[in-house]
Amino acid sequence: LTLRSKGVYSVEREPEQSDYNEPDISIQRAGIFQPVPVEIKVADSWTYNKLTEALSGQLIGKYMRSHGASHGHLVMTYHGKRKTWRHPVSGKRLDFQALVRSLQEDADAMVRANASLVKITVTGIDLTASTTDD
Repeated sequence: LTLRSKGVYSVEREPEQSDYNEPDISIQRAGIFQPVPVEIKVADSWTYNKLTEALSGQLIGKYMRSHGASHGHLVMTYHGKRKTWRHPVSGKRLDFQALVRSLQEDADAMVRANASLVKITVTGIDLTASTTDD
């Protein structure tokens, strides 16, 4: 992120020995006083409910609120160790792509319910996807 910023924004990474009171990454643009916190999770290690808690409790409740941020980002990586996640309301089994879509819907609902929020983006990175050029 720093290499691609071309001086437009700065990136601050959470220290390795953190007390978990800061987001994994915080992006700040000069002249704009609200950083964009970025929380990163390995989706395989988390249940649907725990990922929702990461959105509402960690990203929104801690990092965005403490920094006065109106935008936030949850990035999840998928390593192929878990095949499905169970949706807490419907009970439906979700693959990784459906998990990302469903969590984005949850994030959108959280934004609609909180007037101080503008946008929360959920991004999934599938590390099992083939990168070969056929």
